[in-house]
Amino acid sequence: MKKKQKGGILSRTGKFPLSDSGDLKDPANFTSAIQQLLNKEGLSPSQICLTLSAEEALIHQISLPKMKEAELNEVISTEIERIPKFSDKEFDYIYSWSKLDETRLRVLICALTKDSLNSYIQGIQQTGIILNRLEISPLNILEILSNQTGKDRVGALLVLEDRLSHITIFWQKEYRLFFQLTAGKLDLYTPGNELNNPNYLNWIDEINRTFKSYQREFRTSAIEKIWIIWDNENIKDLDKLLAKDLEAEVIVPKPEDFAIKEESETAFNPIYFLSLAGPINYIKDIKQKLNFRHFLRQIELKKALKEVRFFVLIYILCVGVLLGGLIAYCASSANKILSREKEAAERIVTLNLETVELRKERDDYLDTKDKLLLQAAYVKLLNRISWSEIFGRTGAVLPDNVSLSLFEVSESGALKLEGATLTIDAIAELIRKINEVPFLENAQFNFLREKEIENKRIVEFGLITKLKENIGAEK
Repeated sequence: MKKKQKGGILSRTGKFPLSDSGDLKDPANFTSAIQQLLNKEGLSPSQICLTLSAEEALIHQISLPKMKEAELNEVISTEIERIPKFSDKEFDYIYSWSKLDETRLRVLICALTKDSLNSYIQGIQQTGIILNRLEISPLNILEILSNQTGKDRVGALLVLEDRLSHITIFWQKEYRLFFQLTAGKLDLYTPGNELNNPNYLNWIDEINRTFKSYQREFRTSAIEKIWIIWDNENIKDLDKLLAKDLEAEVIVPKPEDFAIKEESETAFNPIYFLSLAGPINYIKDIKQKLNFRHFLRQIELKKALKEVRFFVLIYILCVGVLLGGLIAYCASSANKILSREKEAAERIVTLNLETVELRKERDDYLDTKDKLLLQAAYVKLLNRISWSEIFGRTGAVLPDNVSLSLFEVSESGALKLEGATLTIDAIAELIRKINEVPFLENAQFNFLREKEIENKRIVEFGLITKLKENIGAEK
């Protein structure tokens, strides 16, 4: 897919079998599978949007009493740990909540084990292609479709996978219900792609019960608009069948509905929309309630640190060039002054008795020289201050939740701090307070890294700052 103005051009769609690729949670296997696909299709993409199936993740909706965000995070983490697949593993999660009533919240949770998450990220990074987004279907589609639903209309999304079905109901860009059905495509159709009527009718009954449950809870009218996504290969008319049996408007999403021009030689299969949602979110810069970028925060943190190091290096080079030029200028000025002083002394010896005016000029010159020497001595004093005073003033602004492991002041006036804290916000507060110290300026990061100690996330940091050049005047 290529980005064009406010839309895009979809030039290639299709499937790639992964049955011979081995365990894709092995980064090497995943990298190899991607490279095989790119080689087979002759593609050289600059970015990849990875969409994982709901089978790879936990998607769960719960109702909770109103509580503070810290308490909500703790309850959600405990809820995820109850799931057998997550009980003995580290995991990462995101969530979105909406107001159910005056005392309760409805929370939609999406979680991934860190092993799976890191393996997929590492597998794409090893290709050398930028990982632009990592999203979970069908949750990544909701904002796209809610924008296509009328302001006061209730919309529903039905996704039929091989072994599961997902129903999502939304109203005015708010998720109201997410429900999973245990029947999938393999249950509804025989190996010969004939409809299994008993299983199909049970599936329709489950969908209707879900819709009626939503209507009772929210006291709303029947759902009239349903989006459906399924693999239509050899199963072409499921949307028409559903429109008849559910007595509702059933819509199959198409690329052109979202300013995407399709130039693919193969017919667009609705199931491809699960993968297409990521690029659409990127192209249209759609803000999602579920912050999928959270799953890539380690990559973004490393990128930010690289940018910080780059700008620090540029800053050091610029300062070095300026200081070098200043030193050269001072040396040249000093030589000129010495040369002029020597010439003046010779003239004074020769003309001292000739005229009063010449003596006066000599006295004026000596006065100027004395002033220059006093200025030179004053400049020398500008970079001098008691180290104990620096330490005391810095310690006074140190936040309570920050500990220092290094305090170093060089003769050049550079001050280096290293330490650790539990939150990045505390480091930002420390930088702000250091910049408020009268004789310090330009506090910046030297390094920033995270580590875990006894299951707690610790942020280690290094800062550099320097004494102000006009420190003597301020004191």
